[in-house]
Amino acid sequence: MKVLLLGATGNLGSRILPALLAHNHEVTAFVRNREKLQLLVPASIIANINVVQGDVTSRNDVADALCNFRIQALINAAGAAPMMPWNSSQAPQIEEAIVHALKDVGLEQRIKIRSWFVGGMLLLDVPYASQYTLYDYLPLYREDVHKLSLLESSKHLTWSCLCPGNMTPRSKAVSEVKDHVEKQRELKGLLASISVPAGWKTSILRKMPLCGGYLDVFSNLLSLRNSVHFEDVAEFIAGELENPNQLYIRKKIGLIEDGAARVET
Repeated sequence: MKVLLLGATGNLGSRILPALLAHNHEVTAFVRNREKLQLLVPASIIANINVVQGDVTSRNDVADALCNFRIQALINAAGAAPMMPWNSSQAPQIEEAIVHALKDVGLEQRIKIRSWFVGGMLLLDVPYASQYTLYDYLPLYREDVHKLSLLESSKHLTWSCLCPGNMTPRSKAVSEVKDHVEKQRELKGLLASISVPAGWKTSILRKMPLCGGYLDVFSNLLSLRNSVHFEDVAEFIAGELENPNQLYIRKKIGLIEDGAARVET
């Protein structure tokens, strides 16, 4: 599949590159600074991808990349939302540019480009109260809420929003493709879920009057089991593009590491 990756110089995006190549995707990295990518990523990866330089907040630049490389799928790993609600970033402008570019190219060429976005775990629904999200209990990363609202209002897009737990690097450096493949063979499985957090364990604290719901949510959010490595998130997205699960389209997806090597839906 011909994939356009935005945010290829970030913690997640740089690790998506070897995962995509390992799954035999044809990769185009959209970056603001080509030299930064070359310093960050092994030369063997650079030699096997297309690199286009542009402004990710420009719908025209993104649309040109989609057209020029006949892109079939887009992954946005650019524009992380700030934690505190009073802070701001370019994330909303980036997402709006991408959504408009996908819509423009899709309507012009009469195609649907598969798209993956990355949000935070707080976008997911409370398992036993789907009218509420975790954000309602802990209003951090406000710009992620804007992202999801934008996607849900974009009727013509075939998107998925991955909402993993806390992401950390397994290794400091970006792996070669062969090393990525070897490491993935040794790892535990991933547990994915649609709309709600994966592996949620309702606490006995929930039974407490008045504050039980808050205590249950916070005990789950603080649990170490909610962590996941950047490399595993990258592998999940690359694998889904190779063998797509139609149930994930226009859904938010929870993801954590799981020793049982299964995927829940």
